[in-house]
Amino acid sequence: MKTTLFLLTLVLLVLTASVSTANAKLPLLLEVPNYINDSQKKDLTSQRENLEKRLTALRKWADDYNAKCGNRDLPEDDPLAKECLADKARLDKYGQEYARDALAFDDLVLSLTQVGAVAESRGEFYFVTPDGRKVAGEAGAKAPVSSGTRIVTGPNGHLRAVLLDETVFTIGPNSDLVIDEFVYDPDKSLDKISARLQKGVFRWVTGKAARKDPAMMKVTLPQGDLGIRGTDFEAMVAPDNSGSVKLYSGQLDITEKKTRRTFLLNAGQMVTFSAEGIFSPPAPLDPAIAKLKGPG
Repeated sequence: MKTTLFLLTLVLLVLTASVSTANAKLPLLLEVPNYINDSQKKDLTSQRENLEKRLTALRKWADDYNAKCGNRDLPEDDPLAKECLADKARLDKYGQEYARDALAFDDLVLSLTQVGAVAESRGEFYFVTPDGRKVAGEAGAKAPVSSGTRIVTGPNGHLRAVLLDETVFTIGPNSDLVIDEFVYDPDKSLDKISARLQKGVFRWVTGKAARKDPAMMKVTLPQGDLGIRGTDFEAMVAPDNSGSVKLYSGQLDITEKKTRRTFLLNAGQMVTFSAEGIFSPPAPLDPAIAKLKGPG
């Protein structure tokens, strides 16, 4: 009988279950945010540096193992076969311990950088956390909304979330939204919001972070950028990247990506955009829709 030994590779991917022994899937380490307090930043920086050292050691151990044991067919009673199997078991153990601690570190960062929470959900949906983990079902409904969170809904999915400044956004079926950045500090008058609707239906009602500079509050669509000015609006993006924007209150500065043309959309107006990236002129909303969807 022979023992076949394979190459080990350490791949920086998401840990979806247990760490694979032959192809260790290790979670990405989140960056330490700049806007947390100094004590938390110092502690997290120290933890991250320690984890980086452990990852460097794991990579070296894997390289050493591959040089000594990779892709060999050895008799079971060969001393090298026994030694290699023991080395592989130790690598598996250290890899799993590292992955566990790295996930705990990422969870701590996410808890400190949470910008909102799910208020209501139904049907199929899942979150993709900033470190790449997919969280669905009951865990998804309890997952924190952080900068970098992606939210995807299925054919019957619906989700409503509330951000720290009381901004409310609702996502309809077959939608894909990313909260790129959210910074809100009422004590320092610091606020910035940016999000991307990649497909589906999305409604946004601005909270306390509403400000006059639309460059600091932006929602990006495949065909245009929406600068927000104290706004309640709804956007729809079809699979071919055509769609519409309906504005119920406030104003939107819209920039057409294809031409960089910028125009203002006022309350009670809507625009459509083609798959080729051309926006229509603003047109009045149907009065029945404006009454149904507007404030109150």
